[in-house]
Amino acid sequence: MTRTLDVISTLVTDIGDKVDAIELMNEGAGFLNGPWPGTLRTYFQDGYNVVRNISGNNVTVVIGDGFLTVSSWTGFLTAPQAVNTMMDVVCRLSRPRGE
Repeated sequence: MTRTLDVISTLVTDIGDKVDAIELMNEGAGFLNGPWPGTLRTYFQDGYNVVRNISGNNVTVVIGDGFLTVSSWTGFLTAPQAVNTMMDVVCRLSRPRGE
């Protein structure tokens, strides 16, 4: 996780003043259960802190839903503890086989 946070730091330093938002990870594997949902939350919190320490509140921090329900993220990285955040939610439609 440390190397990935270092990459986020480099991205924010290099292009943070040229973009509106940085997504910390697309489609993290929160669905794997066990330690993964907690690890994903830790990574998102640490990534949020990296972005804020470099860019202040100028860049929106985007996190993914980790294939978890939106309600499982209630209160995570929300005001007043966090500002200028957004969640990338992918709606998954289930269809019967063959359609």
